[in-house]
Amino acid sequence: MSSPQPTTSQHAPPSSPPRIPLVVQFVSLALPVLVVWAKLSTLPANPWPDVPPPREPPSAATEEPSGPLHLDMSGAERRKFYKLLTRDQERWWRKATRKYPEDVWSRHDDFAYHLGKHVCRKAWERKISCTRAWLVVDEGIREGWEPGSGEPLEATWPALKPRTE
Repeated sequence: MSSPQPTTSQHAPPSSPPRIPLVVQFVSLALPVLVVWAKLSTLPANPWPDVPPPREPPSAATEEPSGPLHLDMSGAERRKFYKLLTRDQERWWRKATRKYPEDVWSRHDDFAYHLGKHVCRKAWERKISCTRAWLVVDEGIREGWEPGSGEPLEATWPALKPRTE
């Protein structure tokens, strides 16, 4: 007996998908782009008419600066907030000095820990970011404002390992 002959349909090579002409591909991609462009070109120039235009920067001669860097607070309000932020600094220095009597750097680090917690807590109470509250502290240090208690804060820090020279 002879073996059965395979049919041509069982072993036929797979047919490749029909090739789509390049023009049809281009049109199928370009058409949606043109539709989106046509829709966007019909939008008004100002899609948010209720939003006021940006404020002009204050002139240095007439106004005090305000805005995100100054929390929209006047100079007097910022000074008052600075006093609030630094009112317990004397107590924090005493606590840090008792905790680290010999290590000046650790004393400053402990003080900064307490100040940082206090600044962020007060910022949270005012519903502003810690960064914005720290900007008030920074301004107070740079301008030499009187703190809520103790000596004015300094913008210096002791070395981690003092020099032996």
